[in-house]
Amino acid sequence: MARKIVLIVEAEQTEGLSARKMLVESLRHHVMTAYSGSEALELLERVHADVVLVHSHIEGQSCEDIISAVEQRFPHVQVVALTPGGCHFCGSVTTIDSMRPQDLVRYFDSAADPQPA
Repeated sequence: MARKIVLIVEAEQTEGLSARKMLVESLRHHVMTAYSGSEALELLERVHADVVLVHSHIEGQSCEDIISAVEQRFPHVQVVALTPGGCHFCGSVTTIDSMRPQDLVRYFDSAADPQPA
């Protein structure tokens, strides 16, 4: 499995971010963090990322706006929304339940081993 560079965008909730960061790192990926959409975009200008995980609850910003900006400026980057219950609408991107870490593991496992057509 190729190591990916993953940017996690989440409001500053240390315990939640730390758990997600540790989980993605345990899957042997490199992890960067940003605490706002603007910080994420600035980071993406300087560093390549393969995947951006955007939490749906970022104070004062909608996940739809952050995702749209990432997709417009960095179309090569995969964007995934993390939402409690997996039910908050964040546009047409893949949505993962932020309360179920096994879903995040499954996402990275399936991205590493694409199914034959």
